[in-house]
Amino acid sequence: TYRIHRLSFGIKTAPAEFNRIISQIIKDLDKTEAYFDDIIVHGNTYDECIQNLQACLQRLSDYNLHVNKNKCTFMTEKVEYLGHVVQHNKISKSPVKVQAIQDMPRPHNVEELKRFLGLVTYYSRFVPDFSTMTFPLRCLLK
Repeated sequence: TYRIHRLSFGIKTAPAEFNRIISQIIKDLDKTEAYFDDIIVHGNTYDECIQNLQACLQRLSDYNLHVNKNKCTFMTEKVEYLGHVVQHNKISKSPVKVQAIQDMPRPHNVEELKRFLGLVTYYSRFVPDFSTMTFPLRCLLK
């Protein structure tokens, strides 16, 4: 009898399953959020941040999960998370992502237009009347 110890590549549901497992592992940790393998730990005070971070790292260790310290940012008031800048309970656009949108070439076909709309829709919450502004472009998709 064989038993799988790791999630195999190529399984369509693997990302969703991984996300579900990570969410289960950290669900009762205070001020700890995860999106797939991106975990953010925060607190109202420095001491609370330390306490929450220690709890998170211990929980990951308990489940034999490892973090790459080169990809981690610890004890900072400003962090880029999921393409947004999080600072002092506020979320703003990442300057790098905004620049990528500005540098994108003009779409020349439907596929390129879909790609463009998909990219800019990610930041739609920051653009007043986004739906109205993009309506003419979305009409071109029909």
